[in-house]
Amino acid sequence: MSNFAPKGTAHATVVALAMLLNAGFTSGHLFGDGIRFIEVDESTVRVGLPDLGQDVTLKAAGPHQNGIHQGDDVFHGHSHGQTITIDRFDASGTDRLFQRYALLDASNQGVGLGRYATRLAKLKTAGVNGDWPSSIKGLQCVMDFEDAAQLGAAHVTLNVSITALLRRSKSEGTQVPEAQMPADWTFEVDGHQYLLDAKQVHLLDKQVGAATDRNMNTIAILLCRPSRGRTQHPLVHPDADVSSSEAKVAAVDTSSPEALRQYRAVVGFLGRRYSRPDQKYGRIGGYIVGNEVQSHWYWHNMGRQPAADVIRQYSTQLRATYYALRQQMRDPKIFVSLDHHWTSRHGKDPLKAMPGRQFIDALAKEIRSGGDLPWHVAWHPYPQDLFDPSFWDDHQATHSFDTAKITFKNIEVLPAYLQRQELLYQGQSRRVILSEQGFHAGNDAQGEVLQAAAFAASFIRIAAIEGIDAYVLHRHVDHPREGGLKLGLRAYDSKAMGKKRHMHNVFQAAGTPRQEAAFRFALPLVGLDDWSGMLPRQVVDLPESSSSKDRFSKQ
Repeated sequence: MSNFAPKGTAHATVVALAMLLNAGFTSGHLFGDGIRFIEVDESTVRVGLPDLGQDVTLKAAGPHQNGIHQGDDVFHGHSHGQTITIDRFDASGTDRLFQRYALLDASNQGVGLGRYATRLAKLKTAGVNGDWPSSIKGLQCVMDFEDAAQLGAAHVTLNVSITALLRRSKSEGTQVPEAQMPADWTFEVDGHQYLLDAKQVHLLDKQVGAATDRNMNTIAILLCRPSRGRTQHPLVHPDADVSSSEAKVAAVDTSSPEALRQYRAVVGFLGRRYSRPDQKYGRIGGYIVGNEVQSHWYWHNMGRQPAADVIRQYSTQLRATYYALRQQMRDPKIFVSLDHHWTSRHGKDPLKAMPGRQFIDALAKEIRSGGDLPWHVAWHPYPQDLFDPSFWDDHQATHSFDTAKITFKNIEVLPAYLQRQELLYQGQSRRVILSEQGFHAGNDAQGEVLQAAAFAASFIRIAAIEGIDAYVLHRHVDHPREGGLKLGLRAYDSKAMGKKRHMHNVFQAAGTPRQEAAFRFALPLVGLDDWSGMLPRQVVDLPESSSSKDRFSKQ
């Protein structure tokens, strides 16, 4: 059963107040006329003050500092609706782009809420974004990029270990000698220099470059995955219980200024290196922050934590990611990663997971309270039973905002829900990518045929649903340690790529003139005479919306 809270204005207000109080942002006037805007350019921060007719103090605090009374005084004087300008970098080199600003009145009470910068148009960047492909077809865990290109994949996702990329000392490991390291393999944050691991950077260059050379869009999945024996890595959340979590993936420590600097260094380095106009090392077109975060015990471990604490940590990490990338390029695309649980959750323990709807609603409120960001959603609409590819029979997936799960059967529920007014960004709906999902092939030929039929039916559905910009199939080749699942276009072979399954040809035909003929075999398997039965359905409670109908490349 879901623990998702009931709707209602009174309830929503109570939840919002509770989260703000827990975050320590409030003291005094909760909803007073606070800061009007915060604008950042290359050298200054401009803050629009309200017309209060009294003396005020403006404070700037790091994202790790809770409470509006935390941080440094950056202005004290009469507030009459003027705009003040302060240096972007303080005497120690700290970049105030990443800071939260709070206003205190003459009695030292808070006015409004703590706010971050949202006007960033004047930030100059050297990097470029590149066009988002018009094709939705993508592939995960690519074993051979040439094979993926011949299959027509327009997107690939890559797991990027942020812990592995960062060197803890100049002498750590068997690395390229420091004298031979290019200067651009260091990254400065707030006056501190950080070194990137030469071996790991070369490996990533090879993958990103191979995808870019074949006109495939790379989407990086940023994972805090400490290597064996290094669970105390500075980036790892102090409450993480990585040894008890099967996936061994931790949340980032956002309570430590040093951990945040290291995180910004890794993300900033990635943004700088993989947005170069010359594409010397390839290009990364999007960044997924973490993996299946609402099931945090399993994929974003920070110990057993209440939902509000997980959301607060993640919102800080998400904002740091956006700003670090925004310094390098004009329009970074960042995604929140969620599994297929919607009003249900993974497991029974509310301190290990929460419903996806609860997560999205609370995250949107938390981010907006400090200044909204253009985050989007990376969803994993696996069938409700991962071993049964017949998603059209998923009884837990209904065409309602109260559905327990969102799978391929009812995936239109997600972009419809994102059209709700409180979830829009500057009047536009958040975009969706499907960054990990697949179908089990079973243990015989009939199972492989059903796997291929499920992909055909799902591709028909996704191609017809507005608001979804990528469908990345998991996976290219079976993995022997994936709980018995056989999800690949090819079977596992320890010495070669493995034999092609029926789905290999169906995937290759998807989105091409061969699609109709290649997909025809699947109709009787899904119980249809034609594909009209797979087109999107009306969603209960679908609101009116002014959302954009363009893909990323057209925005």
